[in-house]
Amino acid sequence: MPVGAETPLSIRQGEVMTQQQPENYQTYQAPSTNPAAPPAPEARPKKKKRIFMWVFLAIQVLFLLWVIGGASSAGSTPCTGSLSKSECDAATAVGTGIGVMLIVGMWAVVDFFMVIIWAVVRLSSRNR
Repeated sequence: MPVGAETPLSIRQGEVMTQQQPENYQTYQAPSTNPAAPPAPEARPKKKKRIFMWVFLAIQVLFLLWVIGGASSAGSTPCTGSLSKSECDAATAVGTGIGVMLIVGMWAVVDFFMVIIWAVVRLSSRNR
């Protein structure tokens, strides 16, 4: 080896360290390809679209309209047959009540499944 030659000790991230380094030693930085390029703009955080919330609210409005429509249709049924007017009105009210309760029951079942779907989607996206 010639006198005054520097021997490399280790290589870290593209720099060569030697035994003899001047006091003002700086790491080498490659020149940028375009020094006049403006810095990249900061990325804005994405706003959540909340599609599931809007679908959920639309389904709630549909069920609410269905319940209101079903309850208000009770008086529009004509009474024919062997029943008196009071018996016919009572039967119409009972039938309307049963119909509205069936709609409310379906509403509860649909909401239960929607909550399960929401929980599964939320838990699966939490790990990303």
